[in-house]
Amino acid sequence: MIRTKSFLNNTISLTDFSKTSLVKRIIEKEKMGYVCAHPIKEKYFEFVAAGSDKKGSKYKREYIGYTKFFIKMALNKNEI
Repeated sequence: MIRTKSFLNNTISLTDFSKTSLVKRIIEKEKMGYVCAHPIKEKYFEFVAAGSDKKGSKYKREYIGYTKFFIKMALNKNEI
């Protein structure tokens, strides 16, 4: 749930772990005059959590993964 704003070109970037939550935030921003600059993108992140100590496990590492959704929005000049 990170938001970054660029004052030079009036764009904001929204990220979230839930696509539903991101869509709700997009609707809120559209009411303020922002428009989507591109479709929602998603990226899967995976990292090693720790060594696996499970007895009989053939893998020595445990992996944790999560998906993050991104969108970039720009301020519609006609709305100002």
